[in-house]
Amino acid sequence: MVTYYQARFEKIFKPRIITDVQLNFNINKYFSLSNPLVSTYDALPILDENEFIYSFNTTC
Repeated sequence: MVTYYQARFEKIFKPRIITDVQLNFNINKYFSLSNPLVSTYDALPILDENEFIYSFNTTC
């Protein structure tokens, strides 16, 4: 898990927070699952309608 806190100098309490989490499951020696989750919260987004964006995937 990795989390980033990005803030502008003039608006230190209106940050962008990015979190990246990866879960790996080994079923056996031939098969495993990987589940990455990436989420972004931006207090001052370019488009006003999307403050929180996320992506969740499953790969074999």
